[in-house]
Amino acid sequence: MKRFENEFVIIAIYVDDINIVGTPYELIKAIDCLKKEFEMNDLGKTKFCWGLQIEYLNKGVFVHQEAYIMKVLKKFYMDKSHHYVLQWR
Repeated sequence: MKRFENEFVIIAIYVDDINIVGTPYELIKAIDCLKKEFEMNDLGKTKFCWGLQIEYLNKGVFVHQEAYIMKVLKKFYMDKSHHYVLQWR
């Protein structure tokens, strides 16, 4: 993690994957620095990480596990069942 005033960059490494998060300026600097030292492919924004699905919205980021939930429902033959929405008062 690197932080300078209002700018920051966080680099998370897991086996052979790297996730980089940060403010635009620091993000570009970090990626350029890493590309000079290592052979890398930029796969764009992370869409799936550690079982979590990540969607980028106008006002933020939405993290969910829809794929995992569907996998569990199919495993127990419940993917075609009827669902109800409960509202708490």
